[in-house]
Amino acid sequence: MPILLAIILACGGAEDTADERLASASITDARAVPSDVMPTAVTVSWRSSAPGVGWVVYREGSRERWSPEGDVGSDHSVELVGLAADTTYSWQAVTRLDDGTEVRTDEAQLSVAAPPAELPRFDRSIYEPGSMADATFYLVLSLGGLDASYAAIIDESGRYVWWLEADPSHDVVIAEPALDGTSVLTLQNDKTALLGPAVIHRHSLGGRLLDSYPIDAAHHDFAEHPDGTLASLVYETRTMVVPDIHDEPILLGSDGIAVVGAGQRFSLLDDFGSDPWHVCSHVTEADAGIDAEWAHSNSLIYEPVSGLWWMMARNLDAILGVEPTTGAVVWQLGGLESDFEVEQPFDHGHMSDVWDGGMMVFDNQLHGGPSRVTEYAVDIQARTADEVWTYTDPFGRTSAFLGDADKIQDDRYLVVWSPYGQIEEVDASGSALFRLEAEHGNVARVTRLVSLEPSGSSD
Repeated sequence: MPILLAIILACGGAEDTADERLASASITDARAVPSDVMPTAVTVSWRSSAPGVGWVVYREGSRERWSPEGDVGSDHSVELVGLAADTTYSWQAVTRLDDGTEVRTDEAQLSVAAPPAELPRFDRSIYEPGSMADATFYLVLSLGGLDASYAAIIDESGRYVWWLEADPSHDVVIAEPALDGTSVLTLQNDKTALLGPAVIHRHSLGGRLLDSYPIDAAHHDFAEHPDGTLASLVYETRTMVVPDIHDEPILLGSDGIAVVGAGQRFSLLDDFGSDPWHVCSHVTEADAGIDAEWAHSNSLIYEPVSGLWWMMARNLDAILGVEPTTGAVVWQLGGLESDFEVEQPFDHGHMSDVWDGGMMVFDNQLHGGPSRVTEYAVDIQARTADEVWTYTDPFGRTSAFLGDADKIQDDRYLVVWSPYGQIEEVDASGSALFRLEAEHGNVARVTRLVSLEPSGSSD
């Protein structure tokens, strides 16, 4: 590699002249090597003529981003993550020497490989960056309805920047960014066995498997606690008589909560305080070898202010506040014998966003339709849940499964119409500011991230 450009940031008081420092500063052996497991992750390495701090500047059109700074030294290595598949970038390696001199390589080109052919393309039909919460962002999601099951991260244009195919015989149920900000957690369970083996995997943004946490019978959702421990919804079954379903014993499916490595902490059948009953027609629309599914719990969130798990039991139209250590039900929001007065009760919904004083519910409305999302102001002490905002599917559809809703900021919301592969950002008036749609398949729950780069970017 040739000796390269330098920018002199500090000149006063140095014995060498700026020209002498410029002439002696150089970078050699600069190269960019894609990861063997994730082509959207690239390691850039180089050697500087003197010790310094190194980083990489990379550009796509007018958008410039930069990696975190590495350790002081002469040999440098930086991993770039979150590059868009099937895209070409320009890049420069930079070293700042201890006297303030910045040395840069000549600009080089880097072409990122295309994603797997089976991943659906996303089409963006609405994009109003001046009105949106952020013009650029990333969406962590899982994809279903395909020949294989995937977790993925896409950018605001719908381009893939990370993906993971499920283990053989498993489906990716949900993908979530981990609290450490550098990895992705995926819950994968057995395609055919209700009580079969399941696992939560932790992968780096560079695609490397970092850890695996077996948790049998896990399904639908999990929660990461501030200390890094994990809890998940788990199936449980019991042969019993449910009088208004059948007068003979049946195999009843229900749910609990288990902590990885510590076992089950909560059982709806044992700790809820009510015997199972025939809630609605969905109870007997069971599969996977059971006769009836009582609760069909689908959402689990750890809320740190209350210190409780918030667990949504879809068929019961109820959210339970569960104490993680004892498994005691502290309160019930919604459903039969609710402890709360709920303005605009939800009908077989899903929940992904809870905060101190509020929550978002994707209200599937399976007994009436169309589906909608609702923000509630929740007062735990007063036992009230008041409607703040509601947005009904603008196409009049009923989402028969999944669905997601998150509050981005005071007047911006992320809404996912899962069966239709559609992701929207809407404002408080219900105007769509952003819309992506998968060409086929469905999109499960989605988490929005402003950046994958710890140092940020400049657009």
